[in-house]
Amino acid sequence: FPSGGTDNGRFNRKSITSLIKFDYVSQLNSAHQLKTGVEYRQHELSLQDSTLQPPADKTTLDIILDDPRISNPRILDISTIYNSKYVQNPIEFSAYIQDKIELKEMIINIGVRVDYFEPDGHVLADPSDPSIYEPLRLNNIYHDTNGDGLYGSEGDISKTVAERSAYWYKPAKNKLQFSPRFGASFPITDKGVVHVSYGHFLQIPRFEHLYRNPDFDLGSGTGNIGVIGNADLKPEKTISGEIGLTQEISEGVSLDVTGYFRDIRNLIGTNAEQIEIFGGSAYYNKIENSDFAYVKGMVLALNYFNPNGFSAKVDYTFQVAEGTASDPEEARNSVADGAEPGIYIRSLNWDQRHTVNMSANYSQARWGISTIGVLGSGLPYTPNLSAENTLLTNSATKPATLNFDLNLYYNVKLFA
Repeated sequence: FPSGGTDNGRFNRKSITSLIKFDYVSQLNSAHQLKTGVEYRQHELSLQDSTLQPPADKTTLDIILDDPRISNPRILDISTIYNSKYVQNPIEFSAYIQDKIELKEMIINIGVRVDYFEPDGHVLADPSDPSIYEPLRLNNIYHDTNGDGLYGSEGDISKTVAERSAYWYKPAKNKLQFSPRFGASFPITDKGVVHVSYGHFLQIPRFEHLYRNPDFDLGSGTGNIGVIGNADLKPEKTISGEIGLTQEISEGVSLDVTGYFRDIRNLIGTNAEQIEIFGGSAYYNKIENSDFAYVKGMVLALNYFNPNGFSAKVDYTFQVAEGTASDPEEARNSVADGAEPGIYIRSLNWDQRHTVNMSANYSQARWGISTIGVLGSGLPYTPNLSAENTLLTNSATKPATLNFDLNLYYNVKLFA
């Protein structure tokens, strides 16, 4: 602990979002209700992430003779892996329009949403030579000053960081997507209604994935030496649909059955091929839209209510959530540990196949009691047989869980 137990990491982060939003609703006539709106978000993101370093005269430490306390630690320049800094100003804009159509035997919602995103970032023009401060290719280090067609020969002048910055990066592309939405409900009996919906949904990537390691500083050595962010990530896209039936089966008792699916594409991951650094002895990964997931399930819900103060609800959900990875860096970590990345479909970390939710409430003028219960089947996990032997990812299941909460109250009048 005296020589290595102190966390020397320091960071200063700031995030400011300015928002302008406008919505408009108009009942055009007895059959059509129009909804429309726009939203604009301007972000200001800044981060300085540093690892404190000892003074130049204390780069080595004798744990027996030296005082381990360092009074004047240094923050090195951003050209090193010990200091990273960025200021980004991404912009989001969205607009939507929806028509609610109320007919005699049917209600229809139909609309479209448009999303626009400016990431305000850059990516490497040459991924094989990532560090602008310590380039590897000779044509990135020197000018061909003497005109002999060779770089680094006698008389060639070194390039400055400013000169390299003119061609080192490419701006990330702006993103535009149109997302249709549709929903409808219609009666099949005097006490039963069918409802259906279908839509496309967009999720902007988390900014930490866009701007991670903005200077593209990687470790030294051979093998896989790190991960960089990707300001050119595509938004995650979910296609979602459901169909269901709501039926009153007796007075105060209703049953709802709904089946649904979600097809999730462009998930963040590191399943893409490793990028070879010039020279061939080292590699790294870049955050990519390399993963996908699929969720399907069914919900069965029974509701009861009576005017005497008692109500209850119980619902059962069967769900399957599978995909290529639960963690964006799962594939990269496998490679770094000397294993092959898993490219097969497996259960995701949140794949809980069976869930039962129960609630009941009884209330009178001065007292009441309520309870909530959740019964869930076990979540998946990866068994480790030994330090060197691990089974397939999420190939086993944890035990089921059961939770109950009970609330009882009684109102006492303290003063007449």
